[in-house]
Amino acid sequence: MGLLLPILFIGIPIAEIAVFAWVGGQIGVLGTIAMVVACAFAGTTLLRWQGVATLARAQASLAEGRLPSKELADGLVILVAAVLLITPGFVTDAVGLLLLFPGVRGLIRRFLVARLAARVQAGNVVMFGNFGPSGRGGPGPVGFGRPQAPPDAGRPASETEVVDRDP
Repeated sequence: MGLLLPILFIGIPIAEIAVFAWVGGQIGVLGTIAMVVACAFAGTTLLRWQGVATLARAQASLAEGRLPSKELADGLVILVAAVLLITPGFVTDAVGLLLLFPGVRGLIRRFLVARLAARVQAGNVVMFGNFGPSGRGGPGPVGFGRPQAPPDAGRPASETEVVDRDP
């Protein structure tokens, strides 16, 4: 992982420059610029369409009382696609457009879920809040622990907040 970021920060710009030079040699400067603008327009149109559809599915899941985990994962991949589509270049546009296809997103989602599950089993994922294995809100793997009582449970009535719902 240590070498991945430098390789990406050096390799992607070099690849983009090489593709720009090659495409520019084939169709000229104006054609290359037109293609970059057309790819950005097509990508943002697809992004808007996919984002709205994902948001609608997430809202439907919440309305049914289900956690929209699939939709959240899709939303994360769509966000990465948006960043790639905003970045000028043919290589990043191609990867960004690929991420907008539901089949590709499904593959990435399954990969991410498998990685997260493996990290949870190994105890490498730590969340803070009411998820601790002790059930007292300490650090612990996601999804472990027992259901939590409200934060003011166990306090004397004089210390709890009283809300009067009548005007």
